[in-house]
Amino acid sequence: METKSQVKEEWRDIPGYEGRYQVSDLGRVRSIRTIKGKKVRYVLKPYCKLHYKNKAYKNLKYEDYNFVHLQKKGKAKTLRVHALVWEAFKGKKPKGFVLDHINEMKHDNRLSNLQLLTDIENRLKASRLNPGKCHKYIYKIAIKCTSFSFESTSISEIANHVGLRRKNLQDRLSHNSEINYNGVTISRRPISAKYDDK
Repeated sequence: METKSQVKEEWRDIPGYEGRYQVSDLGRVRSIRTIKGKKVRYVLKPYCKLHYKNKAYKNLKYEDYNFVHLQKKGKAKTLRVHALVWEAFKGKKPKGFVLDHINEMKHDNRLSNLQLLTDIENRLKASRLNPGKCHKYIYKIAIKCTSFSFESTSISEIANHVGLRRKNLQDRLSHNSEINYNGVTISRRPISAKYDDK
């Protein structure tokens, strides 16, 4: 059963589970049940998913994120707690953005510890915190005589934009940090470096 706390905690219905489950700005999830005409609320215990790389159950690893099981009409779903917090208090996550834990503690799902980052911003942050484990370069397209520019840490995405095969583009950029292709300038920089767009 839920216990009282001196810390102010705001609860909101989880979208799609109104009247059955709620999530708080402190990152807790609770279930609401009606027993003998009275509403009973109790906090769910989150858990971490277990992953393995092969059928021999070797290299077992737990995900850092917290999950909960929510049931509706006899069907259960496994959902990430931080995503539930954000959607209940801020709305749906915009396309092209990821949810980031500011203090890098994936189990700290307080609303104040969550922020929206673009994919590139997220990769840049990860590379600063875990050097050598993330993408080494950030790629940029710039078309001459226009203001168009596009950045990505995915060389495949850049190749698709300019109509080149990934291997072809990778070979060209392995010898030069900047190339020109059909009036398009394609450059690469270490991911920790910033482009100078004067």
